[in-house]
Amino acid sequence: MRTVRFGARGLLGLAFGALVATLPCGAAPATSGTVEDTGVEMRWGYQPASGASGGLGRLTLDLRDRASGTPLRYAAGQIAAWLQRQRPSLSEGELSCKDRVKSLVSTGIGRRADVDLNTYRILTLNADQTLAVINPFVTLNNAKLESIVPLPGMPLAWAHMPAQGLLWVLLDGAPARVVGIDTHLRSVVRTHELVGAAEPNASLAVDEHGQRLWVALPAAGRVALLDLPSRAATWRFAAAPGLLAVHRVDTPQGTAVLSTHADGRLVRWRSTAATDHPEREREWALPHAARGLAYSALGQRLVAHDGQAVLVVDLGGSEVRRLTLGHPVGDLALADEGRYAIAAGGDRMSMVDLASGKVQARSATVPDARQVMLTSRFAYAIGADESAATLWALADLRAGRVQPAQVMLGTARSRDGDTQRLRRAVVAPGGAGLLVAHRADQLVYQYSEGMMAPIGSYSNYRRTPLAVGLLDLAPREVAPGRYEVPVRYDVGGVHHLVVSGAGPRFVACDRVTLAPTLDQVRRDTAPAVHARLVGDSVLPGARRRIVVALSEQTARGAAQPLAQVPDLTLLLFDKRSGWQQRARLREQADAAGRYVAEVGVPPGARYELFVGSASRDLPYVQGRLMAGDAWGARP
Repeated sequence: MRTVRFGARGLLGLAFGALVATLPCGAAPATSGTVEDTGVEMRWGYQPASGASGGLGRLTLDLRDRASGTPLRYAAGQIAAWLQRQRPSLSEGELSCKDRVKSLVSTGIGRRADVDLNTYRILTLNADQTLAVINPFVTLNNAKLESIVPLPGMPLAWAHMPAQGLLWVLLDGAPARVVGIDTHLRSVVRTHELVGAAEPNASLAVDEHGQRLWVALPAAGRVALLDLPSRAATWRFAAAPGLLAVHRVDTPQGTAVLSTHADGRLVRWRSTAATDHPEREREWALPHAARGLAYSALGQRLVAHDGQAVLVVDLGGSEVRRLTLGHPVGDLALADEGRYAIAAGGDRMSMVDLASGKVQARSATVPDARQVMLTSRFAYAIGADESAATLWALADLRAGRVQPAQVMLGTARSRDGDTQRLRRAVVAPGGAGLLVAHRADQLVYQYSEGMMAPIGSYSNYRRTPLAVGLLDLAPREVAPGRYEVPVRYDVGGVHHLVVSGAGPRFVACDRVTLAPTLDQVRRDTAPAVHARLVGDSVLPGARRRIVVALSEQTARGAAQPLAQVPDLTLLLFDKRSGWQQRARLREQADAAGRYVAEVGVPPGARYELFVGSASRDLPYVQGRLMAGDAWGARP
């Protein structure tokens, strides 16, 4: 026998607990299962987010070869997953797993999943203090802008925590502040202010596993730390003289948080519950300040540059190697799991074998190369004015062949006030190309791999982009054969979990029960609202006076007048001509629950009457009253 315990926090809390109790036993706190197809074994588990009131969780997929138990590794884009709400229909129950996959991957109205776990959105941080969310899957060019989120300050840095569904943005100001944006609701849900003066050079890093925010405050010479699980948590500080920036680097042992300093020091930080401030875990003395930190999984070393050379640092020891290249370094990127470092700066590029320290290939680049990007098969060096880039095939560079090609990116822009804290180029999902946000053109250009001209562009709606990013909602590999994907949903209940993989091919289907969301509980437990037409009378000047009575059903089943609904709206619609008119209904002072509106109606109109209210969750289709015409006749 299953027992459900919940705290009494009012009628809504009781209703939420009661609704959860009516679900199958696997509904909370987690569900799991095992499915096998064509020799592939999939073990899956769904875990609701801690502290979330429904609607947010994490789906985990473990894929192994059934015979040998070997983890199966799939490249990005080779695994697709959906959640389809179970509906009481005969045809739904007769669908095979393969038919479900075919239906979901095909296009057409009614074939989309309730929760598509394979999509992404393009994000731009803009100079008008907004975050724009662009949907690249909308076919109409002028309808791709999905959301605009106003920001209470100028953005300095940002970082995504996909498992929590939060995008953190560091904002300039006095004091600076960090805001958390719910990527599902598209609104600011958390704000944390930092004490002190403005910090125009501040930087941000997130430790998703530890659920912590780290902020570098160079003007104050301090590192700030915030524990995210507690909304009442306060910032903890540690002195950091000569601080430049804070960086997050993911290693096999976990997330490493490091700070760079003007005197060349590189500091690794840690935080424990026993201390009230961040602690230095280890320090390295470098000849010059490090930049562009990355981790080489193959060499198990931290790789960075100091503007003139590539640095290789042993995070577990004290070894530091400095590889001079004979040209400035503005940026670097790691290829082949960290075997090679591709560094560009000035007008030169060098590809370095980190194991031997030898330069594998050299090439000329666009002038003043400031950013290096790697797709699946190509490397790009982007110039500071963002008008052009140089690309090379990685296969050619590995073989020591240098065959550069020029890529046009857009109109050249001024370099005044430029920084590298916010980047305007990002690798497209699956490494299939680049997305470049151009400040001068106010566009986001899309490039396929190896193409020297864009294949398309997305409007930024006359906003100047400061940075571009991807809200990637697809499954990502977190360990060999283990994949995770954040889940956001609006309606709980029993869902079909549908997963498909390519190479080796398999399809797997199962049922998962998702806990109801608070909004769902509000809708299901809210009293039923009823609208009734009281009068539709003729006024001089081709006008009508319409009176509507609004009531709601009490817990005992009785109807009582529903007063104080300020957004109750009347809709008149003539389905023959398409004429329609909306008017706000005002509550009568002498009759509770009665609302009146006076509207002009063209002669000969045969209209239907509807009422709707967003605050009472009353759509027009449920608020249909009756039909009439402008002459008072009733059909």
